[in-house]
Amino acid sequence: MSFTYDKSKLDQSLYRIRLELGDTDSDRPLLQDEEINLSISLHSGLHKQVVHCCELIIARFSSKFKRTMENYAEDPTSIVKFFTSLAEKHSSKGGYPWVGGISKEEKTDIEDDTDLTKPFFTRGINDNPKSGSTESD
Repeated sequence: MSFTYDKSKLDQSLYRIRLELGDTDSDRPLLQDEEINLSISLHSGLHKQVVHCCELIIARFSSKFKRTMENYAEDPTSIVKFFTSLAEKHSSKGGYPWVGGISKEEKTDIEDDTDLTKPFFTRGINDNPKSGSTESD
């Protein structure tokens, strides 16, 4: 397992995600490079990748218990709360749904594609029944 961070390479996903997480201290890493790279391979878009990494950190710290030693206490609850709020923040910024093509040319290409599975039914913009009418009309 490895940890790398180079602030001069923030255009690369690994380092940008580390920056977003605040995981830039090699003496106390929250995630290893391999864990972040897994997130990069599973999800498209920075925000989804950060959310997934937050979930990994939350899972790790949720299983830990409060430890108290002489004049020192470590409580993972605050870490879990922080990364939960960070995940929520990035979830709201995440991508937008894609519903299909927007160009007329792409629509025509889809209609002309003989190998594409066609829907069982179609409905045009003017095919709605009149308001107040019944099917027997």
